[in-house]
Amino acid sequence: MVLAEETINYPFASLFNILFAGVTFILYGLAVALSQAYPRSLGWVAVVAGLGSVVAGLIQAFVGEPTLISRILTIIMPTIITLWLLLIGILLARKGARLA
Repeated sequence: MVLAEETINYPFASLFNILFAGVTFILYGLAVALSQAYPRSLGWVAVVAGLGSVVAGLIQAFVGEPTLISRILTIIMPTIITLWLLLIGILLARKGARLA
């Protein structure tokens, strides 16, 4: 049962990396980078982190299990995304306070 669960877990983890940590933040990053509301470089940081998550997911999907590089990318890229979300949240709160 454990082997079956792990066999199923790896593709789902790959899909999570590609869709939720990858494509989502590529699109958010492009929205920020192409807008005039926030610094463009901040948007490109999210795009790069999203691309790194897609790469990690694809490596894991093709190999069938986590590799050293996919594990490293799966730690670093979501950390960058989390810090990016914190910074965007602070910027949004400041902008909202100025409008109120």
